Amino acid sequence: MKKYILTETGKEVKVGDKITLPKSMVYALFGGRTEVQMLLTEEVIPMLKGFCIIKEKDLYPTDIRYYIGKAAKYFDFCTDDMEDLIGILIEKMPLISIQILLKIMSIEFTKNVNFAKLSKVYAVNLYNGNIFSIDKCRNYRIAWFDTEDKAKLALKILKPYMEKIYGK
Repeated sequence: MKKYILTETGKEVKVGDKITLPKSMVYALFGGRTEVQMLLTEEVIPMLKGFCIIKEKDLYPTDIRYYIGKAAKYFDFCTDDMEDLIGILIEKMPLISIQILLKIMSIEFTKNVNFAKLSKVYAVNLYNGNIFSIDKCRNYRIAWFDTEDKAKLALKILKPYMEKIYGK
């Protein structure tokens, strides 16, 4: 999950937006024209990144330490103590540690999502590590994600722990 930012202005752009190319690049490519607008598509993104017109940024952090730090704030621990606790829980009670981290990721990934308006949510089965969908879930306490991609990203971030538990 990526977002694109114009390097000149710092403004976020999405696929399908029209962007105005910088004057220096327009002059180098097209001669004397002063302003050229271009439709941002998946095909032109590599070229625009190569010319440093846009830069790609991850929408969510992919470092597990970020989410351990969030869990530490939630439980009012310091980050090192939380890392130690997660390490101990992975060995003694692995499903609890995975559920804690999944819930922290769920909170972070779905900050601006209205749970009541969703017809389907995605969750991770703690017993085999697979993603499944839930229709009209009424349980707010589970670690839920509004899209399957967000659930897959959570599993990708938790991969070192998942390998210890499930061997995959």
